[in-house]
Amino acid sequence: MGKIISILCMVFLSAFILSAEDVPNTAGGMKDDAQMRGALPKGGVHMVSEYLQQNDPKKFEEMKKLRLENPEEFEKQLTEISQKMREEAQKEEAALKALVDKYRETKSEPDKAALRAKLEEITGRKIKMQKRNVEEMEAKLVQLKANIAEEEKKLQTQVDAKLNVIISGRTNEPAK
Repeated sequence: MGKIISILCMVFLSAFILSAEDVPNTAGGMKDDAQMRGALPKGGVHMVSEYLQQNDPKKFEEMKKLRLENPEEFEKQLTEISQKMREEAQKEEAALKALVDKYRETKSEPDKAALRAKLEEITGRKIKMQKRNVEEMEAKLVQLKANIAEEEKKLQTQVDAKLNVIISGRTNEPAK
């Protein structure tokens, strides 16, 4: 059971990290560029940004201002928030492991059922978060496909225009 939970935790974290990679800067977000993220992993600024948006919108707004006004302090605070997030994740993992250990040691069926319900609740929340991440990734994929289709339309128009120039014999016009 402990290995399964560990695997679930790793899958959750990797899905979260993958969902944050190569995310373009949005009007409300903080761009993830190398000079701003210092020792943070790729996608780290985005992960912190999402965390703050969900858990502390006021701090999120402060960080957006700070990024422009004082990049050094922004990076320092970003690193601190990232460390806090890591510590919280470690605490959650330790609490989950403690629940699993307690479940193993418990002999009483009603107590086991209560512990199992807690484990299911925690795992359910993680799965819900993973589903949300997948939905966000799917929405991004739809948008990327639409962008590609738009670019393909432009490409076809440009090719058609060049072919029309060639076919009409206006070869002394510069190609665009």
